[in-house]
Amino acid sequence: MKETETYYCTDMMLRRIANREPVVAYMAHPYGGKKANIEKACDMAEKLADLHPRMAIINPLDNFRHLEYFGERDILAREKQVMERCDVLIMTGDWKKSPGCMGEFSFAYNHDIPIIEPDEESARFFHPAVFKY
Repeated sequence: MKETETYYCTDMMLRRIANREPVVAYMAHPYGGKKANIEKACDMAEKLADLHPRMAIINPLDNFRHLEYFGERDILAREKQVMERCDVLIMTGDWKKSPGCMGEFSFAYNHDIPIIEPDEESARFFHPAVFKY
């Protein structure tokens, strides 16, 4: 995807969110085997859902916790099946330090799924995530 197409796609998604149009969002958040991160992710999903009532938020840390006995690779494969059906990927928490989140970021980027990152303070303001390193 060309850089201008990426920004156009992300800008269009931001307009849909701002206009409160229905959006299915996959929310990535670091896990690292820490139960506290599940709670942080659930809190962020709840905050986003309150602020964006027409956004259906898929929180994999909540959705896939019943699969904890599977290996991380199997869980990531299932997450990618879900993510490819979503309108946008939302990166939360300290995602740049998480191998799992970086994998989700890479998958979304390679499948032309818009990637956004909410402002951690309010989760109200979105800005495009960094696409090039």
